[in-house]
Amino acid sequence: MKLSLKQLLWIVIGIPLVSYLLLKPTFNLSLFGDDWEQLYFMWLEFESRHSFSWFDIKSYLGPYNFSYSYLGIINNFFGLNSAAYFYASFLFRVLSIISVYFLVNFLTKEKLAPFLASLIFIFSAAGLETTNWVFNMNTYMAIFLFNLSVIFYLKFRLKPKINLPDLAWFILLFAAALFVASTRMHGAAPFIILIDLILIFLFEKNKPSLISYSRLIIPPLVLLTLIYYGAFGHIGAGGFTDRLKLGMETALALLSKGQYLFLFFLPGIIGHISLPDSLTLNYKTSTYLIVAIFSLSALLSLIIWFIVSIVKFEKAQKDLGLQSFFGVTFIWAILVYIVS
Repeated sequence: MKLSLKQLLWIVIGIPLVSYLLLKPTFNLSLFGDDWEQLYFMWLEFESRHSFSWFDIKSYLGPYNFSYSYLGIINNFFGLNSAAYFYASFLFRVLSIISVYFLVNFLTKEKLAPFLASLIFIFSAAGLETTNWVFNMNTYMAIFLFNLSVIFYLKFRLKPKINLPDLAWFILLFAAALFVASTRMHGAAPFIILIDLILIFLFEKNKPSLISYSRLIIPPLVLLTLIYYGAFGHIGAGGFTDRLKLGMETALALLSKGQYLFLFFLPGIIGHISLPDSLTLNYKTSTYLIVAIFSLSALLSLIIWFIVSIVKFEKAQKDLGLQSFFGVTFIWAILVYIVS
């Protein structure tokens, strides 16, 4: 993957500099709420009770336990100086943006598309809650690792024969992404499977081989392995099945009481990628307002996608492709920013 001088300058200087100018005010924020709680639990388990050890990987197995690793390092050198934690979060966000650039560059083989994609990520509201909720900076780390893993997964699937180095790198990076942010990345495995199936049945004319289907087993195997060893909570299969059972029981209980708003959370989350809003939506808000905003948000996202798809298929010979998608999305992001 050869990069031009302009691309290298954007990656090395442009992305960090623009991100710094935009996120500079966050360096004046202070630790609060769950940040203090996580730091307290870290002190309690590692320094007071000594139930955890800094050099035992089991200490970092759990939904939020990995945060002890980087919080411990920052705390060791800078104590409770809030700015240090927000600077660290900023660095991880920059890495995640750079990974977006490399992923889109790999997908499109164009110069404009990765630039627009990284620029959108810089200016978008995506991740700002992670920046504010600073102990969750591992989410940025996970995005960085996940995007790199997708590159190796796509390289692996594009080759006619099994390439063990690409497969090994995918498994390593994908497992690391799940491990560092298990509470945020559990949907990564079905996401990869869904994208792969879309590529197989909608965009690839060749009849899928056995290898095409066998590789779909790899992401869930990595996920289930980490679940079994406790990265998502309880060690063993019981922890996973208990949580799954609890989730189903909770959903049924809500439905039985006529509380069905949680069904709109998924399309709402998808829609907010293209239409972020500043409203705090909860059960105290009007039911119709929540449904309307979530539905409108998701609908506009789909409209944009279909418009770009039509342009892509009708003018495929001009190689508009994903460049058109990121161009339209960039304009949309600017409009949303002005409106909000």
